[in-house]
Amino acid sequence: MNYLAVVLAVFLPAAWVACSSGTPANGSSAGADTSGESGAPGADAAASCDPKFNPDTMAPGLTKPGNSGALTFVLESIDPTPPVAQYNNWVLKVLDASGAPVADASFPMIKTWMPLHAHGSSIAPTWTSNGDGTYKTSVYLFMPGLWQVTFHAQSGTTTDTVMYTFCVGG
Repeated sequence: MNYLAVVLAVFLPAAWVACSSGTPANGSSAGADTSGESGAPGADAAASCDPKFNPDTMAPGLTKPGNSGALTFVLESIDPTPPVAQYNNWVLKVLDASGAPVADASFPMIKTWMPLHAHGSSIAPTWTSNGDGTYKTSVYLFMPGLWQVTFHAQSGTTTDTVMYTFCVGG
């Protein structure tokens, strides 16, 4: 058997299991949700999520304060609703401490993450300003399961971060 065949035979199945079953590649079940509604392994891909992650109900109007309390984030629109395994387009409004729209925010980082699988999306999120304190974002989520999207926002010397945690169905 040649070297490439051995590598593929050994490592390809292990990589597939690590990202499809909800069980870490090391075989432990720590952090994996194997008790979704179906109770079957890999149930983290079900429409309902492990409640320990406190998933958000993703709907237009979802308002969350930033971690430092300097900014507030409002999901003005979510397309599609609920999020699915494909491109998801959101309009995010950013408000300052007095509730006024922040028209000059930037997002030096938008992070996608699947905590049960320990990986992000294969395509980086994008954003554009609408000039009125709202921002169009496009987030690619390539598989069903529990996802977290974290926005790191900056306006002048003000910075804040918000994380949305939600399920993506099949």
